[in-house]
Amino acid sequence: MTNATYDLYLNSPFMGLIHAAECAIEEINGNPHRVGFRYTADYLGHAAAFPFDPIQLPLNSGETIFRYSGSLPGVLDDYLPDDWGKKVLTWLGGVLQTSPAAK
Repeated sequence: MTNATYDLYLNSPFMGLIHAAECAIEEINGNPHRVGFRYTADYLGHAAAFPFDPIQLPLNSGETIFRYSGSLPGVLDDYLPDDWGKKVLTWLGGVLQTSPAAK
């Protein structure tokens, strides 16, 4: 079992760049099993805060847990990298760590 965590940022003219939420994905044998989502206190305290998904992700301070059943809530599925994106990020991370500018 592995866990991956993601910080979700929102950049809008009304808020600027803000750390809006945190997402944790639990995988078993490389397949998503469970997803946790929580808005940050900074985001919830902002006057222009809005729910990413009014039905599945209402504005509240608690953690929302989803059992993975073939798909994530749409906003998370669109936000997180797909398999190709993960490969690109992994490659890019390796390139940046070995480049002379990174040292």
